[in-house]
Parts: sequence; C-alpha cells; structure tokens
Amino acid sequence: MHANTRSFGASSAYVTFKLDSTRHLVVENAIDRYPPIPSFMKNLFRLSLLILCALVTTVFADDFKSLVIPSNSQCSSCPIHVRQDQFLFIRNFTQEGGSDHGLVTVTIGSDQAPVLQAAILDSSMTPEIINSVIIAGPAFVDITCGSDATGNCFVSFKKEGGN
Repeated sequence: MHANTRSFGASSAYVTFKLDSTRHLVVENAIDRYPPIPSFMKNLFRLSLLILCALVTTVFADDFKSLVIPSNSQCSSCPIHVRQDQFLFIRNFTQEGGSDHGLVTVTIGSDQAPVLQAAILDSSMTPEIINSVIIAGPAFVDITCGSDATGNCFVSFKKEGGN
C-alpha cells in the first residue's frame, strides 16, 4: 500500500487522503482567533439577558391601582380627590353580569356628571367595548357598581401630576 492510501473492507477501492495545507492553515488560524465559548458562559449570557428584561419591565411599569367593588355599592376609597395639578386616568371599568351599568361620576363644585359606564361581562351577551377616560382636576370621582350586577365590578386607574 502507498503511504497516503487506505483500504476499506475487502473491496479493491482505495481512498486517498491528502492534506490541503492552505485550507488547514486557514481553519487552524480561525480556531486560534475565535476560541469556542464554554457552555457556562453561554448560559450566563442567556441568564443575564433574562434578568435585564425583567428589570426593564419593572422600571417602566405604571402605578395603576385596582379596586373590586361589590354589587350595588360604592368603592371603599370614594370619592377619589383629584387636585388642581393632577389628572385621573381610568383604564378600564367592568361589571360581572346584570343590565344596570355601574357608573363613574365626576363632581366639580356643585355640578355632577356621569363620565363612564361599566362594560358588562356576560358570556350570553355580545361583548361590550371597554372604554377609558381621563379626568382633570380639581374634581371628586365616585365609582358605583350596577344595582343588579350578578358579581363584582372592577376598575383600574392611576393618578398622575403633582404630588
């Protein structure tokens, strides 16, 4: 047999192995320049990305408050006082069942007006649109649940502006 040939099995076919020195040199240099990254470092990188994403979401989270209001009653922290340099952003107001909608009522001085109705959540009815509202101060805001609601009302809001 020759020095660079090798026989496989009983057949008479020979496979020749020759070293391509230029290609071998390029591959060898690439391995030296970019060594493989250990799996510990890969896992540490992935974990640090997850932690970074979690921190970013908590930093930019809003300060919404949520209240559950029993059927046919008013919220426990009402009336909500919105000062001159503040505004109140009500994100959603929903009610479980019933036909009499809950209301968000704003009082400014001696004037009073309903500004938002609760969206009724009932699987037997077509879904209602959940609206939001922004109320500028100075005002007092009352939130009541519908008188015939089969469950509770839920409202989420945040107050922004001056301290």
